[in-house]
Amino acid sequence: MPLDPKLLHTNPMAADVFLGSHKGTILHEIGHYVAANLDGLTCGHIIIPVDTDRHSGAFVPLDLSAEILCSDPARWSLVSSAGVLAEYHFCGRAMVGAARGDFAAYQAVFGLMPEDAIVERWTRDHLDRIAAHAACIEQNFDRCVYYCNSNRFLTDNHHVIPSCEMRPPQQRGLRARLDEAVWTY
Repeated sequence: MPLDPKLLHTNPMAADVFLGSHKGTILHEIGHYVAANLDGLTCGHIIIPVDTDRHSGAFVPLDLSAEILCSDPARWSLVSSAGVLAEYHFCGRAMVGAARGDFAAYQAVFGLMPEDAIVERWTRDHLDRIAAHAACIEQNFDRCVYYCNSNRFLTDNHHVIPSCEMRPPQQRGLRARLDEAVWTY
């Protein structure tokens, strides 16, 4: 099923099928990638399992990038929220049950609170910013689907896609692009 926001917003059943699929996992992880790169370079890998029944992908920043994210609570909040908010933006709903890791990461920095309260805070604080970069999310979603379908970055039972293969939301200079390629390949 392609990423069709009009269909997904008007047909909850289609949205649920999409979100529970391999492509739903890709959308979620691309949301994290784009948010992580809104305020600076965050290198890493988008990891999508081959097993399409599992909703357990990840955007895994390299150690230095992870340290930078961890040192900035506002950026950490945005990145933690981005998978769920990308789902809300494109589908009108989210697979909140599959985002337990995102909630745990958020709670590790901001303290324990109910998931409903976290989603409400994320929506209030970050949904507009995610929506403003919807075109970037959609473009990278298409790239990631292509890489998964072609098995270009298949390693064992996971597609491990270097972030240098994605289009960042902010323009980067040649040196930054080359550094990212070296670090992630």
